[in-house]
Amino acid sequence: MEGPSAKKRRPNFSEAEVYAIVSEVTKRQQIILGKLDSTRCTLKLKNHAWGEVLNAVNAVARFPRNVVEVRRKFSDLRVSVKKKAAQDKA
Repeated sequence: MEGPSAKKRRPNFSEAEVYAIVSEVTKRQQIILGKLDSTRCTLKLKNHAWGEVLNAVNAVARFPRNVVEVRRKFSDLRVSVKKKAAQDKA
């Protein structure tokens, strides 16, 4: 069933990793969630902020993560919170 190029599934994020993501993004909220402009919020600053978030996550992680995984997890967390808020509102 699995070919030689089959991708192995990564382990789930632990609670400590999720907490680290949320707390570190909250600290850098203006940079990470802000719109890009030429003076205050550049792509270089955003990438540096995500690197700092990644370092904090990898400090508590059992398996090393990369920036793409951390960004995707944060995006998925935001979506799930918005869905839950919409359900609670209805």
